[in-house]
Amino acid sequence: KAQTIAKFVAANAIVPLYKGAPKVAKEIGAEGVLLTTLDDIGSARELFGEKGIIGLHCGISNEDAAAAFDAEVDFVCFGLGAEKMPAADVLTFWTMLTELPAVVEGAITNDYCDYYVKAGAGFIDATHYVWGHEKGVMQGTVNMLHAIDIALQDGAKEKTKQ
Repeated sequence: KAQTIAKFVAANAIVPLYKGAPKVAKEIGAEGVLLTTLDDIGSARELFGEKGIIGLHCGISNEDAAAAFDAEVDFVCFGLGAEKMPAADVLTFWTMLTELPAVVEGAITNDYCDYYVKAGAGFIDATHYVWGHEKGVMQGTVNMLHAIDIALQDGAKEKTKQ
């Protein structure tokens, strides 16, 4: 099933990534992997080469993010699922360190978009909000996109004032 999903995603101009073991990611045809441990970065890079997309799930840790940067990952992911969302200072640390993207995951609603976009999130995993929205997936998606758009506009206005 995962291989079918990866093919479908790639056929629709979306980069398929797999969260888990590098070997499984490669077997299903993903273009990269989101790892949960630093120990797998070397084997992931070996399997995927320089063009592969390697990320590390850092929880809410600046130390893990710094280690990921040193290991030359392509992106990081912050959060602990629905249980605990990262503080803005974790994202700020990453964005001061590098221009590489950061993903934020958790029980994120459209109310949190401004906070995370302004802190430097490149991607927001709003799965819980979108799929669980009381008015349906489309309304959840529209709400998230609108909130992100407003946060980006506000951020641009703040930069022009400086």
